[in-house]
Amino acid sequence: MPLKLKLKESSSVEQELKKLQDKLQNATRATERESETSKTFDSSSSRPDFKNMLKKLNKRYPKLFPLKGPRPALKKGIKNDLASFFEDISKTKIYKFLYWYTFSKAYCETHIAGTPRYNLDYKVVGYITEEESKGLRDEVEKMNTTKKSSSI
Repeated sequence: MPLKLKLKESSSVEQELKKLQDKLQNATRATERESETSKTFDSSSSRPDFKNMLKKLNKRYPKLFPLKGPRPALKKGIKNDLASFFEDISKTKIYKFLYWYTFSKAYCETHIAGTPRYNLDYKVVGYITEEESKGLRDEVEKMNTTKKSSSI
């Protein structure tokens, strides 16, 4: 009888060990995912990629993607248009580039209510609303506050 008890205990220990191994694997995967998603868009490793993307866009669309100076407001949903231009780059990477680009000081300064939005052909396709202008200002303020508090 004690032998059966030991076997039963042994199998329950094995089950517990298996559960712990599964939890460890899940935690490792979750940490890896968090690490991937928490990389900031302006980290030094990704910035050069974005600058190269900007240079490529500037060659094709110089008025819409200037290298210096004010940046015109982009059409809503331009990510989809850019996906056909950057066939070899994922939509996620394009989204991150646009995030980096549209939260730049040069873009935010021109993001004023009533300002025209342009498509890739540099044709006006809409105008920035007061809500959109305020939303971007609020978002930039929030980011600046977060940066200040995290650097303390």
